[in-house]
Amino acid sequence: MNNPTRFYQYERALDPFVNAAQTTALTSACDVLYMHGSDLTWGESKQDLFLVDMDVDEDVEEIAQVVGARAKMGFGRVFKTALDAFLPLMMGMLPDVVARQEQEPDVDEKEVMGAAIAAKLSNTAIMGELEKRFSSFVNVGQLPMLSDAIASWLLRDAYKLRQRQMAAYGMTDEDYRAMLYALRRFNLCERIVRVAYPEDGFQSELSLSSRGGFGLTDARDGARLVEVFRLAPALSALKRGREDALAVFIADYVNTQFSGPPQAFACAQYGGQDAPEFDVVIPILGAGFEVKLYQSPFSQTRNKLENNAGQLKKQIPGYASIGCAQLYYVSNLEQDMAESVLRKVKDACGPGVEMHAIGSGIHTLLPVLDGLVGWLEQAREAQLAHEVEQRVAASKKRAGTSKKGKQSTGRKAAKKRTVRSPARKQ
Repeated sequence: MNNPTRFYQYERALDPFVNAAQTTALTSACDVLYMHGSDLTWGESKQDLFLVDMDVDEDVEEIAQVVGARAKMGFGRVFKTALDAFLPLMMGMLPDVVARQEQEPDVDEKEVMGAAIAAKLSNTAIMGELEKRFSSFVNVGQLPMLSDAIASWLLRDAYKLRQRQMAAYGMTDEDYRAMLYALRRFNLCERIVRVAYPEDGFQSELSLSSRGGFGLTDARDGARLVEVFRLAPALSALKRGREDALAVFIADYVNTQFSGPPQAFACAQYGGQDAPEFDVVIPILGAGFEVKLYQSPFSQTRNKLENNAGQLKKQIPGYASIGCAQLYYVSNLEQDMAESVLRKVKDACGPGVEMHAIGSGIHTLLPVLDGLVGWLEQAREAQLAHEVEQRVAASKKRAGTSKKGKQSTGRKAAKKRTVRSPARKQ
C-alpha cells in the first residue's frame, strides 16, 4: 500500500488532545472530539462553537422562566425607546433613497439604503446628532435595561444549549463539567461571557471578556453563575462542516506515539484533487479508518441506523481499492449500535478486508491506536533487522571478493618469481 499523494499536514494543532489522552485526570477533553459540530452551535452553523458552564441550584428552571419573561419586556421597552430616539434621523434618509431608486430602478433596495446610511455617517453634523441622541438614550436608564435583557436572554438560551448537548450525548452534569474543565486547562476554549445572579434574587451582573484582553469578570460572593465558552479557532475550524477533528487526532496520536517517521495520514487522497478522500490511512500496516460523527447520537433510531449503514456501504469499498486489509469504523455511537451498523455493511469490501467497529468514545479508541503503534514498532524493528542482514551479507560478499582477489594476486606473484629465479649451479 503506497503513501497518499495528498493529506492533512497540520495535525500538530491537536497535540493538546494527544497529551490529554495520555492522562487519567484530563482525558475528558477528548470527549468534545466526538461531539458533532451542529450540536455545538448556538444559532447559525457558520458561527463559533460553544459550551456552557453552570453553577446554579435546582431552581434554575424557575430562574430561566422568570428571566425569559423579563427579556421580552426589556427588549420591548428598549426597542420602543430606541425607535423614538433614532427613527426621525432614519426617516430623513428616505428622500435620498427614493430619489436614487427613481434614477436607478435596477439597483437593489438594500444597497441604496446602505449607501444612504454611509453617506449620512460621513457627515460631521449627523454624527454629532447621533452621539447626542445616544447619550440621551443612555442617560434615561435604557442601557442598564438593555444589559439586563441581554443577561436574561443569555441565561435562558445558554441553559437550553447545555441541556441539549447533555441529552444528545448521554452526559451527566459531572461528565460535562469534567470535559469543560479539561478543555480549559489546555486552553482549548475561552470564556466570552458570564452572567451572575445573586443567591436571593434575579438582578443579574453581566461580565464580558474579549480576545484583546479586556474583561469584566467580578461577581458577588455566592452568586449563581452561567458562563459561555467558545472553542479555540483551530479546533472549531476542524469541527465545522466536514468534521475532520477526530480523524486528525487519530493520525496525530499514532505519529506522536510512534518513534519513527510519520506513518498515519489524515484526510488522505490518492490521485488528483477530485479523487475520493480517506479519513485516515496507515499504509505500512494496510490499515484505514472511516470516521463518522452523527448529530445527537443518543437519539439514533432503527431507521436512522439503516441510513447510516447505507451511506457507509457506499464509502468503504474505496479502502479496499487502495490496499487496506484492516478497516476501522469509528463513530460516536454506543459500541453495540456501531457493531449493528457494521454488520449491515460487512460484505461491502469483499472477503479480503477485516472490519472493526469502534464506538463508545475515547476509552475504546485508545487501546486500538496503542495496538497499531505496537505493530508499527514491530514492523520498524523487522525492517531494521532486514536492513542489517542485507548490509552484513553485502559486507561478507565484498570481503570474499577481496580475499579471492588477494589470493589470485599472490599466485601470480609466486609464478613470476619462479620463472625469473636463476637456475642453480650443479
